Amino acid sequence: ALAHYATSSVDQDRLLRLASADGKAEYQTWVVDAHRTFGDVIEAFPSLQIPLVAFIHILPSLQPRYYTISSSSVVHPTRIHVTLGVIATSDLPEGRQFKGVTSNYLAKLVLPDAAVLDKPKVANPYGEQGKKQVRTWPSIRMTIRKSTFKLPPSPETPVILVGPGTGIAPMRAFLQERHAQKQAGETVGATWLFFGCRRQSEDYLYQQELETYQTSGTLSDLHVAFSRDSAQKVYVQHLIRQQGAALWKVLAVGGYVYVCGATLMGTDVHKAFVELVQTHGAKSVVDATRYVQDLQHNHRYIQELWSA
Repeated sequence: ALAHYATSSVDQDRLLRLASADGKAEYQTWVVDAHRTFGDVIEAFPSLQIPLVAFIHILPSLQPRYYTISSSSVVHPTRIHVTLGVIATSDLPEGRQFKGVTSNYLAKLVLPDAAVLDKPKVANPYGEQGKKQVRTWPSIRMTIRKSTFKLPPSPETPVILVGPGTGIAPMRAFLQERHAQKQAGETVGATWLFFGCRRQSEDYLYQQELETYQTSGTLSDLHVAFSRDSAQKVYVQHLIRQQGAALWKVLAVGGYVYVCGATLMGTDVHKAFVELVQTHGAKSVVDATRYVQDLQHNHRYIQELWSA
């Protein structure tokens, strides 16, 4: 559609190629991989003369962003926690910058400061006190969708949680709820967590919380992969293979598996579970694959994955 408004034949031919099947690889490299926005593309083709009405028609609508809730509604019934990565890239060609629309918007929201808004109380003979100003909270437009991520009906059921990066969001909610159940005197089954990030010093999300849950016994086993802190990259699927024998025992007694994160990671983790079922469950590749498929069919292996 943009090519129609190019007054230069060179620009028009280039735009048509980018939109063609033959130019698919070039489009991937020049637009997608380079994080070029509509504005960047228009700047790159100076002969484009697009009427405002046509531009609004061509420009796609801003799509909603979906984030997994990272808090338990049982523990925080009036609040919703969200765990997200703020997307900001500044080392692009031509000095361009790319910023995620929603993540940056949320990151820049200014919360009311109690220290500034609360007037100090002043004693006087009549007992009058200083009044607190009404706090103005930022607002966003949002909706909540039903999730397939739900803990097993019985808290005694063991669970295996796999959530590297921001994929830890629903796992954090599960840990809050399992901890509350344990505090209420209920018998809570074993809880395994496999978390991964690049470096422990930079992006080990909720480290203190996880260690506290481990100390309290809410988190039975914590396994963390720091892919850039060692000579050989280690990811969550490697740790799952290492713990294969113990994880097979969890599955054999009715344990549930929850996986959240990037699609590629989900594929690798699924493969690791098939392998551990094959190895420690003494099954053929076909039977091991069918076993994990049955877990998925019976909602005992639940995934929430997204494209990186």
